Amino acid sequence: MKKAPRPSKVPVAGPIRLSGPSARLRRLSEEHDQLLRDIGRKRAELSRFEDAVRAALARVADQMTPLADEAQRLDDAVHEMFAALAASKRRSARERKQIARVCLDLQKQGVLSARNLPSPGGDSDDDDWAEPETESAAKPTDPGAIRALFRRLVEALHPDKVQDEALKATRTEVMKQITVAYGNGDFARLLEIERTWATAPPDVSDDHASAERRLAALEQANEELRQQLRDLGRQLRRLKASEEGHLARALKRGNPAAQLDDMVGPIQDQLEELQLVHDFVESFQRGKISLAEFLAGPVEPAEDDGLLIVDALNELLADMEAERTTAPKRKRKRA
Repeated sequence: MKKAPRPSKVPVAGPIRLSGPSARLRRLSEEHDQLLRDIGRKRAELSRFEDAVRAALARVADQMTPLADEAQRLDDAVHEMFAALAASKRRSARERKQIARVCLDLQKQGVLSARNLPSPGGDSDDDDWAEPETESAAKPTDPGAIRALFRRLVEALHPDKVQDEALKATRTEVMKQITVAYGNGDFARLLEIERTWATAPPDVSDDHASAERRLAALEQANEELRQQLRDLGRQLRRLKASEEGHLARALKRGNPAAQLDDMVGPIQDQLEELQLVHDFVESFQRGKISLAEFLAGPVEPAEDDGLLIVDALNELLADMEAERTTAPKRKRKRA
């Protein structure tokens, strides 16, 4: 009996490899989707850290507000006393100028806030009273790609192009989102809106010219998304490296109460210094100290009480040791 012929092996078809514009379009589309996901995650991370910074600043403000109010009250009172002293007609022009110079020195040292106090003779040659100029934040320029995308979305989704009231209201809300995204320079958000409302998913066509155009547009869009992702990363790193970022991370780890005490401590020291200046100027205004004493500055209380106590204890221990060494020794009994 003859054996049945063995079936010939049929080659198994492997994965179809796309080549040309179709493969590039698929690869760029996958990269496009991945960039949008990465931007979404980075944007969420930035938003979470911004919330942490705001919460940290709010906690610090709760601790600092009473101290700041008291410091403002003392600063205003000291400036009012200096203004009255510098304008007093009972003093000579030389004395008033010396008093004004003391106020200026305190401002230079940062003890008092910077305020304009004209010299007694009406001179205004001191430029130290001028407040520092603040530079206005430069507005970033709009790149051409995001401007073109914005115009394309406005042209496609303008509410006046539809008659249905419900659809017109929907497009109005979408236009608000488009305007906000364009104002923030959020290229990824504009692309998401375009994919949701304005265009259909890209298809693979045999038309070589149209495929090349889609490839060029997709490559440019991906480059803009990569740039936005880099900008978000830089913005997050700058925020983390700022003083507010360090504050937020410091409060998040360890003991928040101890961290707040460490930050409030220097402010309390400055407040005590301001209180000392206030009392000193008030004493001079009431005639309790002379002009020479006033120009010499306040004398801080001596901090040698602890040293005196330590010296007294050392002397007591020395006397006890001397008494012990000079006392007669008793004879030890034999067993």
